[in-house]
Amino acid sequence: MCVCVCVCVCVCVQADWVGVVFDYMPWRTTGTSILRALDEIQMLLDDQIMKTQSMRASPYIGELCTHTHTHNPLSCPVLF
Repeated sequence: MCVCVCVCVCVCVQADWVGVVFDYMPWRTTGTSILRALDEIQMLLDDQIMKTQSMRASPYIGELCTHTHTHNPLSCPVLF
């Protein structure tokens, strides 16, 4: 049960990023690039950080973390 919840959350988080395009442009003549139009990306990132912090603050996260670590430590990288 715990792993199913964790995997579901991870799949939802990853699915949010599917259509996101990182637009970049060259920075002067330095040979490097900078990101632009970051409003949508910043909002999505902030939202997911808040969700992750809420899950970490949950009193039930102890069982979820223990169960996930013992079975597959990489099943939910967003929580760890």
